[in-house]
Amino acid sequence: MDSTVLRLILLVLGILALLGIYLWETRRRQRSSAQAKPREAPEFKAVPELDDTPDPSAWTQRDDEVDDLASELAELSDEVKSSVTEQNAMIDLQSTADSTTASVLAEQQEMFGFSANEESPLDVPDKIIQINIKTKGEPFSGDAIQAAVREVGLQPGEMQIYHRYTTDGRQKTVFNMASMVEPGVFPLKEMTDYATPGLTLFAQLPAPGDSLAIFSDMLFTAERLAARLGGVLQDETHSTLTKQTIETLRSEIVEHRRLVQLARSRR
Repeated sequence: MDSTVLRLILLVLGILALLGIYLWETRRRQRSSAQAKPREAPEFKAVPELDDTPDPSAWTQRDDEVDDLASELAELSDEVKSSVTEQNAMIDLQSTADSTTASVLAEQQEMFGFSANEESPLDVPDKIIQINIKTKGEPFSGDAIQAAVREVGLQPGEMQIYHRYTTDGRQKTVFNMASMVEPGVFPLKEMTDYATPGLTLFAQLPAPGDSLAIFSDMLFTAERLAARLGGVLQDETHSTLTKQTIETLRSEIVEHRRLVQLARSRR
């Protein structure tokens, strides 16, 4: 067979193969297009037009709201000023009460002849501990007070107050009990017609004996008197005597005792 004829046959066969491939691919695409679902076009809603014209009633409403807010702020300012005034008045009253209590205690110390220099080194200040017994309602009557002090073992003294004395024969004062009302003395011979709104137990440290033991005895005595007379315990500021206050007093007494012992050791 001639080479020219062979080439012509191969060319024809190639053209036929390409034509077959083209026809097959065209039919495949047509079938795929027929089977595919048509896509739905998105639906666009019309946007309502905005009215740019200002509403006068809205501005009027805002003005009213601003006026109401200003009025509320003015009322709040008046309340704050009133509260501050009341708090300042309470502080002034508390300061007056504290100064009165300190004045009464100082007068009692001078009247009853206390002297820290007898027991304490000169470079250590004396420490006064105080427990108040306040009535819950009616004043404590003189007869009830006499019965209560006999029960707790307090004894009347020359200065017309009651004392806890040492039991070693020296008859030295450990702590004292006076009336909460000035000048603090009791009419020991006419107690039937006497009444007082409260009692004050106080001691000056250092005193004969251990300071902590003195405080414990004083606290126990105050608790028994309060139970017997129907009163409540208060600290030196006339606030309720709490466990925290008691522990604070104990800590202060321990520190004062340490300072006294240190000063005495340097003599």
